Amino acid sequence: MARVDRVDLTTKTLGVFVTTFARTPFARVHGALSGYHPAELLSLALTGLALEVPPTTNVLVGCAQPVGAQGSNVGRAATLLAGWNSTGAAGIAAGANSSHQALHLAVSSANTTVVAGVELMSLVPDGASDLSRNYGPGWGPAKEQFAERGGLVPFGVASDRVAEAHGLSRSELDVFAAQQRSTVAGPPPMPVTERTDDREATPAGGAERDADDLAAVPIEAPPLHDDEGTTAATNITPAADGAVALVVEPHPGDTPLARIVHTATHAGDPLAALDAPGVALRAALQTAGWSATDLARIEYDAPSAAAALVLQHQCGVPVHTSAFARGRPTGASALAALGHLATTLAPGDVGALLTVSTDGTAAVTLLERPS
Repeated sequence: MARVDRVDLTTKTLGVFVTTFARTPFARVHGALSGYHPAELLSLALTGLALEVPPTTNVLVGCAQPVGAQGSNVGRAATLLAGWNSTGAAGIAAGANSSHQALHLAVSSANTTVVAGVELMSLVPDGASDLSRNYGPGWGPAKEQFAERGGLVPFGVASDRVAEAHGLSRSELDVFAAQQRSTVAGPPPMPVTERTDDREATPAGGAERDADDLAAVPIEAPPLHDDEGTTAATNITPAADGAVALVVEPHPGDTPLARIVHTATHAGDPLAALDAPGVALRAALQTAGWSATDLARIEYDAPSAAAALVLQHQCGVPVHTSAFARGRPTGASALAALGHLATTLAPGDVGALLTVSTDGTAAVTLLERPS
């Protein structure tokens, strides 16, 4: 694709850099990292930044399910475990957009900010925030207004519906997912000691793991939600445990990972959540004065192959989802996708990072790989 000519943007996001990046390996649910507390896992990513942290540094932590072990400000617990005793933290809960929205908030700050994300899905599964009714139902009356239209649905059901609407076959979805699983790159994870939730199966002292640890994809798998549906374990991004941290600052340093060019969000109809990324991307590109063909790469941290292929149809250029190969700890995955995108771009090229939450909110970041 064509290299983008620099344009003068008047947004406050211009000239903000991602300078340091670290992540743990990602591991399958009840796998190599399942015995950690989320705060412990996140503290490893924070210390992996090897950062001299001034007390004024903001730490913003995305977490999709901030309840139980991930509640009570898991970010502050992690800073204490990392030895950053004078550094506070704030949590951002926005579903699959959580760490991406934390990044957007950091970009709007004039200060150096640590942006992080964590999700231990072995312990706090997807949807955990809605499982307890002791303190009232999530969404309350806001959810009731959608009841007559079939109600709010999880990504798997939404993927079935959007695949049917766009005429996507099970074979197309499986082929796309297989292609994405074979092409992952990006910054390697830091080594972490394995610790499973099955303590008897954990080697004494724990083995070191410095690569992602995902369960094998089944050769055949039945549809997940509907006997006639197309969404199956073969074409959804796998749930995982993991943590990511990076540094955003107004000065590039010696070898910045990426320059943030522009950010945008779009909130659409929750019953058509998977349409929101296309709208958000078009809005961001219009502001920048570009088209989708100006982008060297689009990295969509999509929940499924159906979601990614629909965006690909909407924008008319290839869309990539590296989470198929890496795993997707929901609240942290966007930052891992950013690291992958930045290191996949050629120097001087611009790419787009997209995420979407089940409530129909999409976030997009346009970033450049510095020359």
